Parts: sequence; C-alpha cells; structure tokens
Amino acid sequence: MIDTPEMFKIITWWKDLADKGYFIYSGTPDAYTPEGLMFVSKRTAIHLSTSAGISNVFSFAPQLGKFTPRVAPFPIPDANARTASLRAGQRSG
Repeated sequence: MIDTPEMFKIITWWKDLADKGYFIYSGTPDAYTPEGLMFVSKRTAIHLSTSAGISNVFSFAPQLGKFTPRVAPFPIPDANARTASLRAGQRSG
C-alpha cells in the first residue's frame, strides 16, 4: 500500500528534492536522454535510471561533465523510511 503515513513522508520528501532541482523526472517512459543530459551537464545532482538508461550517463559524463558518475542506493529521508517502504511494498505484493 502506498497510502500510509510512511509512504506519504517518502513521496513528499522526493517531491521536495525535485522542487529544489536536485533531480528531474519527466514521468515519460524511456526518458533517459533528457534526464541523463541534465545530470551529465551538472544541472541536477541526482539521476534516477534503470541499468539500461544509466549506460549513457557512464559513457558521456567523463567527456561532457568532466566527472566519473557513481551508483548508489536511492536516497531516503531517514532510516525509518527504508523500513516503512519495505513494509509497504511487502503489504502490496
């Protein structure tokens, strides 16, 4: 279920990050290129992608952005959010 207070906290936190410009998400399937280019050009701090989409970031970041990207787990607002999101995912599955 996603209609729990814990999930609301996570979604609200992610929206705040997007509103501040730390990342963009178009909501468009296969929108790897525009979102990846924003990240590679250092206009966003976080890029969310699939393993297929991230390959472009690794290819172009060293040349266009002059940096080596790293892969990390999705950020969460606090340790309780990880537990809550796992519980929510388990309930809905």
